[in-house]
Amino acid sequence: MLPALLKSGISVVLVEHRLIQKTIADGVTPPVKAPLHDAARTVQFVRSKASE
Repeated sequence: MLPALLKSGISVVLVEHRLIQKTIADGVTPPVKAPLHDAARTVQFVRSKASE
């Protein structure tokens, strides 16, 4: 599917964010904070590269 999307001019982003179980083990409070932060940073990165 990926080659067809790229050929059509559609950009693809794969996000590897931290899982809730890992953030609980790391003591992050609230546990959802880390994955949400990862998602926000991903959006920032993608937006910064949008013209490329």
